[in-house]
Amino acid sequence: MRNCRVASSRARLRLGLGDGDGDDARVLGGAFDDERDALEAATATRCATTGGAVISLRRFRVADGVELEPARACETRGDDVACVGVACVRETDEIVAAFASGEFAATPRARDANDDGCDVVGEIPCGVRAFAWCPDGETCAVMSAEGRVVIMTRDFYPVSETRGDGGADDEDAANETTSGATISWRGDGRYFACSSTNAKTGETTMRVWEREGARVESVGETRTASSGTPATLAAGDGTPALAWQPRGALIAAAARSECDVSDRVVFYERNGLRRGDFVLPGEGAEITSLAWSADSACLAAATRYRDGAHAVQIWTRSNMHWYLKHETRYPAREGVVRMEWDAERGDVLRAYTERGAIHRYDLFWETTVSDRGTCAVIDGDCLMLTPMFRTPVPPPMCAAKVVFSAPVIAAAFQPARASRNETVVALLSTGELAYATSDSGTDWALTADNFADSERAATWARWCDNEIPATPYSSVAVADAAVEHLAWVRDDHLIVAAAREHETELLLVPFDETKTPGEDAMSRRIVPVAVGALTSANGVAFAVARDSADLYQVDVTDTIAAGGNAFDDAWLVRSHGVPSAGGETLKIISSRGLDVGDRYASALGTSADRPSGALVTLDDRGNLRIGNILVAPRVTSFATHVFGADGCAVTTPEESAEVAAAARDSSRWLPDAVPSARVCYITRDNQLFVAEVDDVIANGGGRARVVGEVAADDAHIGNWLAERSAADGARMGELAFSDLHMRMRRAMRPEAAKVAADATTRQVEDGARIVACAPGTTSVVLQMPRGNLETVAPKALVLPATACALRAGRYGDAYALAARQRVDLNLIVDYGWPNFLNAADAFVRDVDSADAVMELLEALDDGDVTAPGGIYEDLVRLYPPRSSDAGAGANERPNKESKVQAVCAAIRAAIETHVGTGGAASVGRWELAALTSYASGENPDLASALRRVAVLRERELEDAASNALVSSSSKNEGGRAVDAAAALKHLLFLVGGKTLYSAALGTCDLSLAYLVAQHAQMDPGEYMSELQEFQAMREHERRAEIAKRLGRHEDAITEYLLDDNVSAAGSVAAERKMFPWALAEAKRLNLADARRALLLRHAEHLSSSMRSEDAAIARLAAGDLTGALDEYRAGLSWRQALALANRLEMPTNAVRDIAEELCESLTLSDPLAAARVASGYLQDIDRAVELFANAGAWREACETAYAKNRADLMQTTIAPACAGAAKEHFDAFKENKLRSEKYVERLRDLRKHRERAELALDDGGWSELGGRPRAGVGADGLEDDDAMSEAPSLASDMSAYTDRTGLTSVVSGTSAASTIGGRKGKKRKDKKNKNNRSGLRAGSPTEERDLALHVIALAPVNKTLEEIGELLELLVSLGHEDDARALQRVVSEAVDAASRAKVDAETSLGELIERAKKAGESVEAFEKHASAFDATPEWKWSLLRAATGSSE
Repeated sequence: MRNCRVASSRARLRLGLGDGDGDDARVLGGAFDDERDALEAATATRCATTGGAVISLRRFRVADGVELEPARACETRGDDVACVGVACVRETDEIVAAFASGEFAATPRARDANDDGCDVVGEIPCGVRAFAWCPDGETCAVMSAEGRVVIMTRDFYPVSETRGDGGADDEDAANETTSGATISWRGDGRYFACSSTNAKTGETTMRVWEREGARVESVGETRTASSGTPATLAAGDGTPALAWQPRGALIAAAARSECDVSDRVVFYERNGLRRGDFVLPGEGAEITSLAWSADSACLAAATRYRDGAHAVQIWTRSNMHWYLKHETRYPAREGVVRMEWDAERGDVLRAYTERGAIHRYDLFWETTVSDRGTCAVIDGDCLMLTPMFRTPVPPPMCAAKVVFSAPVIAAAFQPARASRNETVVALLSTGELAYATSDSGTDWALTADNFADSERAATWARWCDNEIPATPYSSVAVADAAVEHLAWVRDDHLIVAAAREHETELLLVPFDETKTPGEDAMSRRIVPVAVGALTSANGVAFAVARDSADLYQVDVTDTIAAGGNAFDDAWLVRSHGVPSAGGETLKIISSRGLDVGDRYASALGTSADRPSGALVTLDDRGNLRIGNILVAPRVTSFATHVFGADGCAVTTPEESAEVAAAARDSSRWLPDAVPSARVCYITRDNQLFVAEVDDVIANGGGRARVVGEVAADDAHIGNWLAERSAADGARMGELAFSDLHMRMRRAMRPEAAKVAADATTRQVEDGARIVACAPGTTSVVLQMPRGNLETVAPKALVLPATACALRAGRYGDAYALAARQRVDLNLIVDYGWPNFLNAADAFVRDVDSADAVMELLEALDDGDVTAPGGIYEDLVRLYPPRSSDAGAGANERPNKESKVQAVCAAIRAAIETHVGTGGAASVGRWELAALTSYASGENPDLASALRRVAVLRERELEDAASNALVSSSSKNEGGRAVDAAAALKHLLFLVGGKTLYSAALGTCDLSLAYLVAQHAQMDPGEYMSELQEFQAMREHERRAEIAKRLGRHEDAITEYLLDDNVSAAGSVAAERKMFPWALAEAKRLNLADARRALLLRHAEHLSSSMRSEDAAIARLAAGDLTGALDEYRAGLSWRQALALANRLEMPTNAVRDIAEELCESLTLSDPLAAARVASGYLQDIDRAVELFANAGAWREACETAYAKNRADLMQTTIAPACAGAAKEHFDAFKENKLRSEKYVERLRDLRKHRERAELALDDGGWSELGGRPRAGVGADGLEDDDAMSEAPSLASDMSAYTDRTGLTSVVSGTSAASTIGGRKGKKRKDKKNKNNRSGLRAGSPTEERDLALHVIALAPVNKTLEEIGELLELLVSLGHEDDARALQRVVSEAVDAASRAKVDAETSLGELIERAKKAGESVEAFEKHASAFDATPEWKWSLLRAATGSSE
């Protein structure tokens, strides 16, 4: 779909030698030096002395034609001199020319300023007909006049020589001569093709030669063709045209068939077989030479017409069709035209004429699209027109072809205006203008059909299907200039760019279909540089400089009709372009105007003194800009798009044309409703983006932005939306119940289709390019590299259009757009919630499709897609609902309990109204929609849906019983009714057989459940026995069993209670842990006996769960005091048990037996409680004192002994226990002190290593949680030191935290350390406990953190310190003051060590927490609860403290 836009530079070679003016000089041949951008040519100049020709080898600069070096002249010859080839040998910096006389001339390798001649380096006496240098520069191939092929080295030493046909030398072969030939090498230099003409027969033959050995590889087909039209090779001027594609696939040659009026290009493969062709447009066109571009994409053909004019044509192929994209004509006086492509760039072509005109063509590819979305494709003298909104078909297919009298080089559509048909104007290579106008809007197909039916078509010799003849308008040919570009100024003037050598002339031509303009009506504006493109924007034409980003403006004030001067300079808008990062001025390669430029003209900083417009440009670095604001880098193609004032998407071509017309007519805009523009573009990463022009301008602020600012920008290019849901919903079509269809439908449900996607971005195929964006639509037409077209709808266009349609109340359009483009249908409901509840009638009426309503209902979700965090949150922010739409509940958000049910109820009511008023065309389908409203959501009301089906079933049975024919006849009237079977199938389709069967059971209608099971095709063995069992039960029993089967345990308990089956109710309550609810239900039903039975059953359940006190309370509530006493005794609740025993007035012996039982049970688990029972109820003082001592209650032990007059127990029981406890505490705290000091030392080492590592390694090798360096790297950045490389040993079970003597394990917060003997501990089977073990191991990544937390936990708790305080008091009272002092000293030292360790641990933790926060890591691991230790000396006795101090 792309056309070739040529930006050319022109110059003329200074051919004169010495004082000569060069008027009689001509260029015999040449070759371009790409590195120097120079032409190395062989020229012939008439010698004034001898009258002969002086042959010179010369080097000219392409830009201005100036000679770079002194000419190297050969001796004088006759007038008849011909050059068959010129080559530039880069390795030796030589210019080599081969002449038809057989001589090879070259410039000297060692240049001498005093030597102005050239050397004859070789000669073939019989003459030379073709000469070509190999691409690798090592050899050259020559075809002699005798038809022999010679391969020579760069020093012109023959390597091989053979006959031109590859045969053996004989007498007949010696008489064969060649009149003309052409040689072309393949890109790799291994093969070359030679096309030669036999001088006797005039027949031209193409042969492929192998370089090694000069052997013929194949001979091309001549009069036959494997593919294409049979044709014979042609040699129009005596030299056949030939060119081998650089990639080696095709060999192009000139040919002509018997039916041709012009030459055609035929293609060969290396094996000589034909592979397609194309014919030149026009009559009498002959091909003089051919050339392939470096990328093998374009074919250039030099042609000659009957009037003697020459031309350079550029052809390209797509979709198996060859297109003539551009033609530049040269007058006959310029002589033969020769051209050559750049060796590296496939978009640069250079050409020169025999009389010294030299041109450089830079090719740019862009689409020609009208404001209404019609695309024009240039194909020679035809213009293929395709309205993308109507018929998006790829060329060579099209809606219509406009045929012109000469090849088209540029086309432009007249700007859209209301009530005007589309008009396209073309600029022809002959300098003429012609146009064509459609008969109806953009319907060019209708225009072609109308012409085919007219009388004019019968008299038009050229006419064929869908072609339209163009209407000639005016000639704009300019002397000594080539017309190149075409654009519009407003809609009544055309502007044409004519290129000269150093400037460009812009010609303004008034356009009026009723008359041809005269010269006096045309005005001219001069641009002092070469123009690369013409672009219209808002009625203003911009001329884009070829070699910079300068813009020159031409507007209506420059026209003769508006009083402008007939001749003046163009107005420079922007100078020096937009510089790149390196300071180099960028070139604009593509530009396009914004259709609503009036909105953005002032924001983009354009002048208010003259008409202005907004321009979108793309430079050669891929930077896309709107004005001076950078939109995105690395862009390959773009297109502009416009939405109407209401923002809604259009659905017809007429509406699209109306949007385009309204966008240009600002008088039709309203203050609060103006058209909006967007730019769609594709990047080199094959991503399609959509940029809001308003966002770009708002964020750009009229200043040039760099790439970094664009990347960090939130709003530009529509970064206001991140759609994480494809949400195609459940597409509801006709009823279909195949298993495959059901599985496909389930897979398409929203909950299964929500995937991450970015609404502003769309991945496209590699190499895809944007063709057009029809105004008002949500579609973007892309062309793939193969040539086919694809129409996509980016979410950045779809979502705003959907929101605007909802805001305008156009629910039908909103639904159609959302359903077609896979937008989550919840947006229709959530947009402006709860407005949809009031608009349900309008939605049903506007959509008027039961299938559409069912699709919406099936897609309903409990969430809110427009809420904060929702997938369309920012869509609602940028396109908010109108204040009147939001209503009183604008701030309310749909919740899980109300949204789906409320929407279903509203739609169900709307359906009833729609059907009741007669607006529904199919009552049966709407009945299915009503059933869908019951079956939608996570908690569908299937019971109500089944009751509705039951009603239909009852009606059918009544009709069948009364032999009524009304129902059966109505069923056949276009599907207006639906029977119960179809309704049941529909529900089965929505929710599945098992779910619906369960719902039918829930209604307790066994006949309906049986009907559902039958239609669901369930196995009778699954449901028949079950239904029979239910049928045999009592009413409440059946309901209870059904409720229990369905998991409705509350209903099951209620029905069991009503059936007086308390045991079953208790079983359900026990199984489901629902006793509180069951008890409340029994109380509600006034069933006192049942409630007491449930309480007893509850008590049994609690007792089995080891919850004795709860069970006792349940029995107390039921009045079972004896049972409650047993529960208290089982739970060792001694106070409650003994109190309840006295309440029951049990005998003293019985109470004593209970106390004895409790005391024995509590001895091991709670010795303090056992001691109190023994003292208070058993009066066993010996046992009580011993138990108090075991519990560490030293004061209570002493008090009991003295209170009961048993002072002897102080020496027999209390004193030995006191000594043992003191020894145990002494050893434990001594070990705890050593452990604290050891851990603190290790912690300080770890902190020092970490600090050194931060300095040496820049914090690169350490864990943020406080671990050791990475493996192989020490804290100082060198190798691991020994102190930090202690790895866990599985064999010895040793680590840095294992005690050296007894393998003492780490303990925390206990008074004595547990030890492990020589036996290996049992492996724990509990994986959960295993996972919760301490990970304190030397060398672990989190060693410092874990060690710091463990050090804090090592501090003794206050309860232990209080116990030791009582113990010290007892030791002093027993006369062991020295022992007490020693124990207090050890404990105080351990406490002080723990306090110091805590300070170090908190320091490390604080540093690690700060590091983790800076790194963004979680700090939950630092939040372990430390010990409740408070290092206060209040527990120490002052007497012992003073004694300790004096002793020290």
